[in-house]
Amino acid sequence: MSVTAIGFQRIVVALDTAPEGLYALEAAAMLASGLDRPVEAVFIEDTDLLSLAALPFTWETSMSGRRNPGFEPRRVELELRSRARRLRQQIERMALSRRLSVSFRVVRGRRTEELRRLRQSGNLLALGLADMIEIDSPALLAGPGSRLRPGPVVLLAGQAADAETRALAEALARATEQPLQILSTSMAVAADTQEVERVPIVDLPGRLQLLHRGLLVARAADLPMPPSRLIRRLSVPLVLV
Repeated sequence: MSVTAIGFQRIVVALDTAPEGLYALEAAAMLASGLDRPVEAVFIEDTDLLSLAALPFTWETSMSGRRNPGFEPRRVELELRSRARRLRQQIERMALSRRLSVSFRVVRGRRTEELRRLRQSGNLLALGLADMIEIDSPALLAGPGSRLRPGPVVLLAGQAADAETRALAEALARATEQPLQILSTSMAVAADTQEVERVPIVDLPGRLQLLHRGLLVARAADLPMPPSRLIRRLSVPLVLV
C-alpha cells in the first residue's frame, strides 16, 4: 500500500503520565502491523505540571484524604523520568515481540501545544481519551477495551462524509485485508450506490452495537454522539477525520 493511498507515513502516539495513552499505543501497534507503518511514541513532559508543583500552596491528596506536602518539582521530575523509562522498556518489548519498527523520544513543553505540534506533522496521531483535542487531521482515538480486532472497517458516511474520507476508509480496509462496510444516515450519500446501508440516525448507535466491527472511520459531524462516549460504548478504535 502506497503512502499516498493511506495519506501518512507513520503513526505517532502521544504519551504522558495518564494511563489512557497505553490504549492508544496498543491500537496504534495493531494498526501499524496491518499497514506496515512505523510507530513513533512521544512522551510529553508537561511543563504545566512542573509549574504547578513549584507553587508554594500545592499538595497531593491521597485516597484516604490525607494531604501530602511532597508535591514538588524535584519529585515530579523524578517521576516523569521513571515513567518515561518504564514506557521505553515496555515499547522495546512490544516492538521485539511484534516485529514492529517503533521509536521512542521525550519532549518537554505544554501538553496542549505539544499535541498540536504532533498533530501538524502530517502523520496519523494516536490519542487516548484523556488527550482528545480539536481534530483537523486524521487521528486514531482509543479507550479502555478498544482493541483493533479482526472485522470490517466501518465508515460512517453522513452529511459531512466526502470522497477523501471514503478513500481513506477503503485504503485502511485494503491494507488490513478486511472488508469495508458503509453506514449512512444521509439519503443523498446512499442514493447512488447499493453497497451503502442506510440507517436512521436514531438507530445508528444500536446498529453499530450489533456489528462485528474492527475499526470505525468517520468525520466528527457524522458521529451520533461525542467520540469519547462512542469509543467507550463500542470498545473499538476510531479514526476521526
